[in-house]
Amino acid sequence: KGLMNQGPLKEDEAALFVFGKPKLGSFWNKNVPFPIDVGFFDENGLLLNVEQLEANQRSPVFGLRNYKYVIETPIGWFLKNNVAQGTHYKELLK
Repeated sequence: KGLMNQGPLKEDEAALFVFGKPKLGSFWNKNVPFPIDVGFFDENGLLLNVEQLEANQRSPVFGLRNYKYVIETPIGWFLKNNVAQGTHYKELLK
């Protein structure tokens, strides 16, 4: 369910998704009335790629390869905080 039908994220808020095993799939922004960044992380917790979703966007975005963790943040958060590919997700949870 994630951020569906929720209010906008504050600058210091995020949603973390942890999957039991790595998977190849997609995320969309159905019923999410604000834009977000979606960071896909591999089974080692390293950032693969970041995609942006506009408010209520139903066309999906994908990880570059199998991912185990996904972090949703306010749009532009990864760029603003200089989070580069290969960054471990636990570094973002401080």
